[in-house]
Amino acid sequence: MMSLPCERCDARCCRSYIVPLNGADLTRLAGHLGLPPEEWCSLEPVSKNIEEYLYFSVRLAGPDRFVVCLRRGDNGACLFHRRSSPQAACGIHVARPGMCRSYPITFCSGKAEHTDGCICPERWQLDSPDEQVFSELYIRYNADFADYKELTDLWERSYRQEYLLSGRLTGDHDADAAAYLGFLAARLHLGRPDGEPPDVHGRTVIR
Repeated sequence: MMSLPCERCDARCCRSYIVPLNGADLTRLAGHLGLPPEEWCSLEPVSKNIEEYLYFSVRLAGPDRFVVCLRRGDNGACLFHRRSSPQAACGIHVARPGMCRSYPITFCSGKAEHTDGCICPERWQLDSPDEQVFSELYIRYNADFADYKELTDLWERSYRQEYLLSGRLTGDHDADAAAYLGFLAARLHLGRPDGEPPDVHGRTVIR
């Protein structure tokens, strides 16, 4: 790739999309930020615009389903969006989520190509080495979400009912979201010195 289109972009994706997170993203970001997930995560309701995220969504106190995402600011942009130059900048670039690393490339057709509805200001020109890099990234990203689905299934299968019976899910969205993020933090050992160390990709063994 001769140059990176992001360098000439005004952060359209950072200002337009939600960014769903998986366990690997949470582990990597928690280590980078040194802050608990409830300070930089939110639970966004699943809507028609994000139905593809339904399979790793969770319920809280009610029937509605939510996905864990990077929190957004009052202007709708990612909480970590920075504008320190004529172009936009990412405040967590080194630890950014897999969604951000792989956008706007998809491999649905078996080869690297632009995602449908891509809002980049110019098309990415990928050569063979680029395609290989994005292919490996896409495979790892999907594997991370497969791992994360084990956690969401565990929540749905047993922990959600336990939290309801114990009164830890009350119907207050903010409190219930914090309870679910606390569940994730405990299962992923976020912020615990005795926790299982992540591998080079930030993935943590799910017990």
